[in-house]
Amino acid sequence: MITMDDFQYDFGDKIKTYPSLMQGSALTGSQVDTYLGIGKSAIGIAYFEQDDSWGACFPSPQKGTVKLCVKIIDTFGGKHTKTFYAPCMPLEEAKKYNPSFGETLKITRNENTA
Repeated sequence: MITMDDFQYDFGDKIKTYPSLMQGSALTGSQVDTYLGIGKSAIGIAYFEQDDSWGACFPSPQKGTVKLCVKIIDTFGGKHTKTFYAPCMPLEEAKKYNPSFGETLKITRNENTA
């Protein structure tokens, strides 16, 4: 089974990990129930990665941020949209939060990540 490292944040002497909502935790091996019934909740990270984008398909950084739009359709057909701005950062900085960041496509395609 292919797993991606957990997202994490270093608080100095403590490290907080955030499991992937799709695969559970690589650290503990726990699985995640991806169906949430009425009154249930889950805490974790939803991580999406795509191939390189060019032209109009490439997010344009403005003032150090990138505009993101997340759209969800729930099981009752309800549509939920949230637009927000995320900070732009070099890949090396993002890897501090997850050593596998930016390598998911290579990992799942069994390509050399070195």
